[in-house]
Amino acid sequence: METHSVLIIDNDLDNVSKLSRALKKMGLQVEEASDSKLALEKLHRSLNDFDLIFVEQRMPAFSGIDILKDIQSSCYKSCVIFMADKPDLRTIVSAMQEGAFSFITKPIVCSQLKDVVHKGLESRRALMKILEIDSRLKKTNSELKRQSEKLRKEKLSLKKINQELTLLNQLSLQINSTLDAHRMVEKVAGGKFSELIVND
Repeated sequence: METHSVLIIDNDLDNVSKLSRALKKMGLQVEEASDSKLALEKLHRSLNDFDLIFVEQRMPAFSGIDILKDIQSSCYKSCVIFMADKPDLRTIVSAMQEGAFSFITKPIVCSQLKDVVHKGLESRRALMKILEIDSRLKKTNSELKRQSEKLRKEKLSLKKINQELTLLNQLSLQINSTLDAHRMVEKVAGGKFSELIVND
């Protein structure tokens, strides 16, 4: 069974403890960061993206919005859930504009948390499938371009061979049309047949 990883970024230790316990009960692997700098360090050195990231709005040093901007600019594929006490509409809109998937109000209610986690993981699975399809399409497109270029070169090569065969056929007809050696040499050396005897 696949294990999903979660990062909690929150300086409210009571909330971190409660949230961490609830997430672990759901079978999730949880990491915690109580300050912004530590959170960004964890994100930047992580070999794999976290499936979910819970981000508190009011963080010291870097705000939750700053962390969201960093996540987006670094092209992480994590599903971000923004947390705040009594959020206003402007905060919610800003979080969504910066790439947050969902918004959860503190104190967190477990039933609400399960729904947000479930939808967040579904959203990330959908994103990963889209990225996988996009990657396959790019590879297919690249291969088609390569094959198209190969066919173009082969077509040019065949066209050249066809032209040479046509000239050889015409040359053969000219040679067979006379028994005079001098006239034969003139016909071969001159005009359109000269390209057949020029070295590449």
